Amino acid sequence: CKRKKKAARPRTVHQKGLGKRMEMYWPEHDSHRTRIPLYENSRRHIIWDHRMGKWMCMWYRNGMQVFRSFSARGAKFEQGRTKAILFFRELQRWGKVGRPKPDQCRSGVRGVYFDKDERAWVARWSDMGMKKYAVFDTQKYGFR
Repeated sequence: CKRKKKAARPRTVHQKGLGKRMEMYWPEHDSHRTRIPLYENSRRHIIWDHRMGKWMCMWYRNGMQVFRSFSARGAKFEQGRTKAILFFRELQRWGKVGRPKPDQCRSGVRGVYFDKDERAWVARWSDMGMKKYAVFDTQKYGFR
């Protein structure tokens, strides 16, 4: 097995600026899949793909994420962004934005799962950007 040269390895991109950080796997020809950083704009569902130089509009169809891209190469940065925003507004107007599929977990509640090692239910949520957890022991509180 050949090792990748140092320059060929994908480097970790640290977020610069504001926006929700997302990642997408991009297939490359006959090699490992590469992780691509994406940044969701202050407008929800409008995403900037730094690597490909394009804006993307994201919505849900039958609970699955769907993307449509708009070129932003060269001087077309604002044009691509505007097209993505207008496309999303059209989706909203026609009621086609959709919703994500509900989480399919044993608890039936998003953010609550059973930890087998701890033998406890764990609740996970975000409070002002900080990840918070609460553990509920089944010995003390029961299984339900």
